[in-house]
Amino acid sequence: MKGVPVGTALVAFMSIASVSLPEMMMLRKVFSLKLLMIFIAYLLVAFIVTGYLLNML
Repeated sequence: MKGVPVGTALVAFMSIASVSLPEMMMLRKVFSLKLLMIFIAYLLVAFIVTGYLLNML
């Protein structure tokens, strides 16, 4: 099998859509900085775990 593993590709596409600079700028107006950092950390951990799980299949 050639190319990028499925988990890696899926996580890359998910992270591009959810952790973009324009979205973070909009969320900054709604969330406090601490809450925004927690949100970003949660997304990072969720993407890493999802990528590993999908790559194990």
